[in-house]
Amino acid sequence: MEDKVIIDKIKNLMHESPLGYFSRVFSNKNPELRSFVLEHSSFLNGKVDSVFHRPYAKSTRIIYAINGFVDYPKCTTCGKPIMRNLTCYDNLNRIFCCNTCAQKNPDTIAKGKTTKLNRYGDPNFNNMAKNKKTCKERYGVEYAWQSDRTKEASKKTLMSHFGVDHQMRSSEVKEGMRQRYKDKHGVEYPFQDPAVQAKINATNQKNFGVDWPMQSKELHSIMHANSARTQKANHYKNDVSKQANVEPLFTVDEWIEHSPDHNYEFLWKCKKCGKVLKQRVMYGSPIYARCYDCYPILVSTSHFEKEIVDFLNSLGHGIKAFSKENINRSIIKPKEIDIVVEKDGKIALLIEANGLYWHSALAGKDKFYHIDKTDKCISLGY
Repeated sequence: MEDKVIIDKIKNLMHESPLGYFSRVFSNKNPELRSFVLEHSSFLNGKVDSVFHRPYAKSTRIIYAINGFVDYPKCTTCGKPIMRNLTCYDNLNRIFCCNTCAQKNPDTIAKGKTTKLNRYGDPNFNNMAKNKKTCKERYGVEYAWQSDRTKEASKKTLMSHFGVDHQMRSSEVKEGMRQRYKDKHGVEYPFQDPAVQAKINATNQKNFGVDWPMQSKELHSIMHANSARTQKANHYKNDVSKQANVEPLFTVDEWIEHSPDHNYEFLWKCKKCGKVLKQRVMYGSPIYARCYDCYPILVSTSHFEKEIVDFLNSLGHGIKAFSKENINRSIIKPKEIDIVVEKDGKIALLIEANGLYWHSALAGKDKFYHIDKTDKCISLGY
């Protein structure tokens, strides 16, 4: 039987039974077909495919035999030998060794642009809305790399291959990148390449009229304004919105627009009583706004001293505490005891509430001031 007749017969079987033609070609009913295929694909004897590392499949031998291959077919894009199994669905006129070569092939790119132009009127059309919708339905996020599942799978693969959870943490990967770039361009990094530098300068000249962006006064002003905006936004996030006693009722955009305008009144809400306040910001103070009903300004009495007095008076059982009363200044004249505590009408305890500043040398107190008060109280039996 002539080779052409055998090839036509095999092709008819492939057309009639795309999923099972190889079994029919190698069956005992068709010894001449089997012999033809084995003879014309003999160079595959003893070799294994590059994917599963097993002897080549019968379907692959048939493809090689009917197309007259005496060697591995070459990748259409890079020319690398394709050593994997082939099927009747492979287009032997456009066959690729990997997905990257398939995507980079000029014919593939041109075909894609033509299709987009015919369908959408734009050769570079990218249906981002559809991409986001599909990704949202499948992974719950708009982009695959926002998925924890994708991130963990990537880390797992990198750990198994390189022993790190990110490729740029691998010295092997970084060294390989440097070496490949040096072999191709003569330098280890793109910015060391004179051609890259020239292209960057040309782009900057076109866009900004200077070789480097920061030489442009206009761009410098824009970056300065953006930096100031970022600083204000961080200030709002880390300080203004975390005030202990009040809650801001204004947005970060309002804060960016009006701070530090000393005359602008912002809206705040007291966390204790819920009262809405309209106050100017007290810049330079750790407290930006204040509810004077809940936190009044105490003349000559510190806030924490008042808290101690209020706590003691809340105990009951005949306990009564005084601050800034006549009795406080009558025990060790002319000095004053901050808090006097009585029980059942008799003095039971004297307390000094010593703030760091007003009881320090900076406020005019000498180093014997407090020990003298203590000694006098002890001498009086307190």
